[in-house]
Amino acid sequence: MKYLCFVYLIFLVTAVDGQNIVKKEKLIKKGDLTCLKDSEGPFTGIMATYHANGQPYSYTHFENGKRSGKIEIFFDSGNRRVLTFEDKDHKNYGKIMVWNEDGSPAFKGEWIDGRLYEQGSQSAFTGEILVKFKNGVLNEQTEFRDGQWNGKQLFRDREGNVISECYFKDNEIVDCTQL
Repeated sequence: MKYLCFVYLIFLVTAVDGQNIVKKEKLIKKGDLTCLKDSEGPFTGIMATYHANGQPYSYTHFENGKRSGKIEIFFDSGNRRVLTFEDKDHKNYGKIMVWNEDGSPAFKGEWIDGRLYEQGSQSAFTGEILVKFKNGVLNEQTEFRDGQWNGKQLFRDREGNVISECYFKDNEIVDCTQL
């Protein structure tokens, strides 16, 4: 019985980086703040979303009800796909790493004053970030111009079928369609 209680406690209190993880479904928006459904105050901790197979999709850090800090995104295999950082005003800052599913780097860079720079470059990034599955099929294709999301972003399934298509202008989503 003691063992069962201990295991149950582990499932209730899961932590990453020393903070509690809360499933997205247990959070609600109150104005511009994110809160736990059963709480009046703003949420501080990590919001988790999951793939259909139970593997983590993303961990997003919150402080006082606003996204703030590290954002991690994963493939459904469990391998990390993106590590980036965002401030309370939804502005990216600091290092960004993007990986292919096999663990090889797809992009290394840094956000400076709201613009993306490829590692080692003095110019804001213009081009595409391409991310591949282990089988070599393109998973994500994201266009940047002058260091900002500008153009389209496509996501594909493991067979190469487009499953999501978004359009950006100056770092803002203009349109997004799930196919």
